[in-house]
Amino acid sequence: MFEKITRRMNGTVEIKGVKIPYDGFAENFPICDAAGNVDASMFCFSYIKSDESSYEGRPVLFAWNGGPGCGSLFVHMGLLSPMRVKCGDGTAMPQTAPFELINNDNCLLDTCDVVAVDAIGTGYARLYNQEKKSAYCTTEKDAECFVRCIRMWLSAHDRWNSPIYIMGESFGTIRNALVAEGMFYTSTADAAGGPLHVSGVIMLGSALDYGQEPFPIPKAVLNLPSIAAANWYWHPEGKGPMPDYIEACERFCYDEYLKALALGDLCPQEEQRRIAEKLSTYTGYTPEKILDDRLNVDIFQYPACGLAAEGKSIGIYDSRLALGKIQNPGSYDYFSDDASNAFSMPAFTVGFNGLWKKYFGLSGDEEYVELWTGAESSWNFKTKISPIRSLENAMHRNPKMKLMFGMGYYDMLTTIGWVHYLIRHHAFPKDRLFLRYYEAGHMPYLGDSQTVQLEEDIKTLICA
Repeated sequence: MFEKITRRMNGTVEIKGVKIPYDGFAENFPICDAAGNVDASMFCFSYIKSDESSYEGRPVLFAWNGGPGCGSLFVHMGLLSPMRVKCGDGTAMPQTAPFELINNDNCLLDTCDVVAVDAIGTGYARLYNQEKKSAYCTTEKDAECFVRCIRMWLSAHDRWNSPIYIMGESFGTIRNALVAEGMFYTSTADAAGGPLHVSGVIMLGSALDYGQEPFPIPKAVLNLPSIAAANWYWHPEGKGPMPDYIEACERFCYDEYLKALALGDLCPQEEQRRIAEKLSTYTGYTPEKILDDRLNVDIFQYPACGLAAEGKSIGIYDSRLALGKIQNPGSYDYFSDDASNAFSMPAFTVGFNGLWKKYFGLSGDEEYVELWTGAESSWNFKTKISPIRSLENAMHRNPKMKLMFGMGYYDMLTTIGWVHYLIRHHAFPKDRLFLRYYEAGHMPYLGDSQTVQLEEDIKTLICA
């Protein structure tokens, strides 16, 4: 059953040559049913600048990963913590110990305090009432619990008058939308307290629709620019600067590719051949294969098949990373066979369990749960309205709310083309919209220079 945990530590982080003291907190918060019985807990790692004379108006950023069923380990130890996992350029991380933590040179603490939040069942957060698993493994209940946790944190640290920013990655962007709306007023707010506004929302690796807001555009059109980015990375010769190459690919998608796909068999054969040859330059596939596939280029086949002729399989999460050829592409597992997972996950696991948690005096007996696989396999994604509409509602109700999309060129799971289509067709006021691009993948902080740039962009958003 629930037992309150609070661990406190203090330290100093050097940001652009300035030493900033901070207090670190590791603590859990109870999640109760209507009768006051504790069903579950959520867990937060917080870093608060300790030399402030007053915290009135000082922003707080709450952040999480996705899954669903993924703890905040990656955004915590890759971006938020005063000491972060050493990634180099993101493509040559060691896969076995020893790993290393380094000073977070552009840590956010000079601009805001930060809180990494673990969902129920992940990290050190727990589901105590197993009979309620199906109730808590839903998108709407998940968002409600995050709203409750944020409010409890504000009370625990006397920060009710601090601007609230939220940041989520992958499924965490769906959570972002529901939390941004639910903090103000929905059935979520009814369950968690009175209305509050979120000052800004940061989306990393956006997965915002999850099939509830159907797009009238073939996925092949939306995803081709990210395949082209992977192709450019491995074969840049003669292609010019990568951003220009991707922009040209997107123009081709709408000016030519979309029409050919829409016409299907009505598209003249010579035009199909011309489109296939153009697709070949963006993908590396032969025109014959593309014609055999009726011009459809499937991004979920590309990690196993795109560079198979060169003996490689590449990461769907980050196409800069490669392992050997997959002998049976049909059996490719997007987690265990993925090159980017193979390169990055061990460093984060050891970075926290082996190096960082001792600073908090957390027990070495209990391992941090990075992935609660039992959650994702039975998750109920259905929501009363689509997450996109929730995000629109939040921006409408708060004319000051800012929205940032951080996109990795080499992310083939949540693609740039999808985000571009999303923002062009939904009511996100352009004067409050920030688009940022990184030469990285699904985790734009996987690489030291990219981490610094992402942190700078977050600071710019908060200060705008």
